[in-house]
Amino acid sequence: MNARRRIGIGIATLALLGGTTSGIAAAADQGAVGTRATNWHGCPAGYLCVWPKKNFKGHMQKVKANNRNLAQYGGAFRNGVRSGVNHGRSCDAALYRKTNYRSYIGIAKRGAIDGNVAGYPVQSNKWVNCR
Repeated sequence: MNARRRIGIGIATLALLGGTTSGIAAAADQGAVGTRATNWHGCPAGYLCVWPKKNFKGHMQKVKANNRNLAQYGGAFRNGVRSGVNHGRSCDAALYRKTNYRSYIGIAKRGAIDGNVAGYPVQSNKWVNCR
């Protein structure tokens, strides 16, 4: 892929995800962008879903409500998220590295899908900016 196209995809992805570059809302690779419209990688409607490996590999974990302590569930929540989807019905998801909503990571916009994120643990979440 030429550099101009790669930059264009990166800019389009940032715009799509609300211009943020953290957590699940990080810029997606071309494969994740290409799957956005047609494939939620098994993530049910209304949920924030995470995977421990890039490209939606490994055991999917999902949450539907606000959670003060996701670390208790282990897996990607405790050890690091490498892929994620916000398939929430009407809200963005605020993500935190620590329990009890501490160490803010960023916002995963409703509809965000990313197959290659930084690998931060997500140990608590809140649904925000509901419409």
